[in-house]
Amino acid sequence: DIAATPAFARRHGSRAPEISAVIVIGIGFMIAALVFVLAKGYERQQAAHWEQEQLANSLPHLVWTCDAEGSCNFLSRQWVAYTGIPQEPQVGTGWLEQVHPADRAALMTTWQRSVASGTPFVAEFRIRRHDGVYRLFYTRAEPIRSETGAVLRWIGSNTDIEDRSQAERRVRALLEEMESRVAARTADLDRANRDLKNILNSIPSMIA
Repeated sequence: DIAATPAFARRHGSRAPEISAVIVIGIGFMIAALVFVLAKGYERQQAAHWEQEQLANSLPHLVWTCDAEGSCNFLSRQWVAYTGIPQEPQVGTGWLEQVHPADRAALMTTWQRSVASGTPFVAEFRIRRHDGVYRLFYTRAEPIRSETGAVLRWIGSNTDIEDRSQAERRVRALLEEMESRVAARTADLDRANRDLKNILNSIPSMIA
């Protein structure tokens, strides 16, 4: 047998059982509604993330995302295929192992500066391909912000510019070679003019 204590009866005796039932049912509905809203919000968030991943995987560039602190949490299929290494060991800072050792220090300095200031990240560095060959990439990342302006995460992409870079180096080398040839030819002409002037000045005749 269960019975209320006298103190409990005095404190709650004025409330009708129907009212208590309505209050309990109302609280139950409120909790259920809250759970439903949270679940729907989570589903929408997961769907948005899934759509973002599908979009990233459909692009020809190497696409990646990082959290607000700058730790990598997603690498597109193109990045995984290019490096030949699964995503799991490359998240966090594992991706840095694929960057040319000579480029890492300057790259991380620039990246940490962008994360600290919340400004776009732009850099050029070499990434190792699955066959061990390093190719130069142009990289840009933008911060994704909340309505209040706080950085939520980063999304970036790497574009292969190795062929363009090699073409630019060939053009620069060609220009330097042409400038060297022009300088040598100009020096030859100066010497020829001096020799001609000396010859003319040595002739006793009047020459015009």
